[in-house]
Amino acid sequence: MRVLMWILARCDGAVDAVETPIGYMPKAEDLNIEGLDLDLETVKGLLSVDKDLWLEDAKGLREFYNKIDSVGNRMPKELWNQLDAFEARLSK
Repeated sequence: MRVLMWILARCDGAVDAVETPIGYMPKAEDLNIEGLDLDLETVKGLLSVDKDLWLEDAKGLREFYNKIDSVGNRMPKELWNQLDAFEARLSK
């Protein structure tokens, strides 16, 4: 529910987002953490992007795509393009 409240506030222009290699993320201070046993620094850590882990995930996707393509070139070119762009963003 807290993330949905952030999304609604973002749609209303009340809060902003941080652009990351995996997409737009909330600023930690824009999430309502009232009633949670978390401090702002913990939330910042939870919202951080570990590029190495995401690159490892992208590697697994590439392997999966290659397996699908090996049985008839069924993987749409746009998915390959998106994966290439994703890896490029993570490698910056």
